[in-house]
Amino acid sequence: MPVIYLVDSDPGTCRTVQLMLESENWDIQTFGTEKEFYYRFRKSQPDIVITDYHLPGSTGVELMKQVHQAAPEIEVIILTDVGDQEIALSAMRAGAYDYLKKPLDIKELRLIIERAVESKKIGDKLSYLYNQQRKMFGFGELIGRSANMKQVFKIIRMVSESKDTPVVIIGETGTGKEMVARSIHANSARHQEPFVEVNCAAIQETLLESELFGYEEGAFTDARKTKRGLMEVATGGAFFLDEIASMALALQVKLLKAIEEKKIRRVGGIRDIPIDIRIIASTSVPLEQLIEEGQFREDLYYRLNVLTIELPPLRTRGEDILLLAREFIEKFNVEFNFDVSGLTVDASELLMAHTWPGNVRELRNVIERAVLLKKTGEIDAHHLFLVPNSQQLSDMGEDLVRTVFIPDQGIDFEDIEKKYVEAALKKAEGNISRAARLLGMSRGAFRYRLEKYIG
Repeated sequence: MPVIYLVDSDPGTCRTVQLMLESENWDIQTFGTEKEFYYRFRKSQPDIVITDYHLPGSTGVELMKQVHQAAPEIEVIILTDVGDQEIALSAMRAGAYDYLKKPLDIKELRLIIERAVESKKIGDKLSYLYNQQRKMFGFGELIGRSANMKQVFKIIRMVSESKDTPVVIIGETGTGKEMVARSIHANSARHQEPFVEVNCAAIQETLLESELFGYEEGAFTDARKTKRGLMEVATGGAFFLDEIASMALALQVKLLKAIEEKKIRRVGGIRDIPIDIRIIASTSVPLEQLIEEGQFREDLYYRLNVLTIELPPLRTRGEDILLLAREFIEKFNVEFNFDVSGLTVDASELLMAHTWPGNVRELRNVIERAVLLKKTGEIDAHHLFLVPNSQQLSDMGEDLVRTVFIPDQGIDFEDIEKKYVEAALKKAEGNISRAARLLGMSRGAFRYRLEKYIG
């Protein structure tokens, strides 16, 4: 529901506007002075501001400038007296959406408000799209010639033809689930609308609900002003629930209700807000397994799992490893203005032998570090700093050991180990148990290294 603030020292005007527009689906709040308006504005911002030009201690144009300084996307309509044509034109030049002469023509006011509300909606979406633009078209890493990736591309093309079909993307950490979600959206009929994402594993359970649905002022201690939820921001576009398996059961119930009824209610709110979004979810843990364990709702699973895309781990993609490595070299050459020409035979063999527990994300980081070290010429095996873990050694035997090149001057193994500990902790967002699993070690072993290297 659009929120409109009316600032006018004439109680009659305020009362008339409220009475004449009460049938509209708008929340109209009136203020007799700038002080009352600013007090409210600092706590909760509206969609539209309507202000009389002649205010007790200022002008409507000055008030508009203050509004636009805090929130440029808010549309402001100026009310002027008959004969104030020059004032009205001056207000328009200063950034007013429109002006209206008193005494008010309610029909004309209604029409201007409708247009301003639509303009604000478009502004919100364009602003969000602008902030997301670089990500929206960052599909360079989603490449491959292997049979399993060709199947992924086929499903992406198929699902992109529908603008509403829910999708679940399954894959290990680092396989590119977010990129697949963005690719689906970018090739769909909704591509000009927002792509909004939330990582369910990265936000505390108590905060995730307010992130999804938003909250009203005063809903809880720190709710000093109303906040729109991400599902509301995404309306018209796509909403990506990354690692949905991490969502608490109680919140799963509310999410299912929102998806089925196509409306949400902010925390602490009493009004339903309609939404129109395509839901895309991802998980690195099979949802069927979680259903059996009682950690995921079966009804939500069937609501989401209309179409599934399974992303293959990098270790099963064969020559795609070298294809991706070359793409990353080109990318970082441009980014850092270097001239790395490619990979030596030894480096290529080492990349192919590695099991890539971090998948494409790990490969990207390895190549970025190698490009930074080499700067020009070919990347050799020792530039990759790939250290096999114990499982790889048992699987691959002595052949793998022989592919690890150690230069004559030796290497600082503790420094390498420290970097892996830091990288795992960052990837696991501070969760020690998850970081330990990423490195294939026990929690105690990881904690020992954490204290040793980081303190």
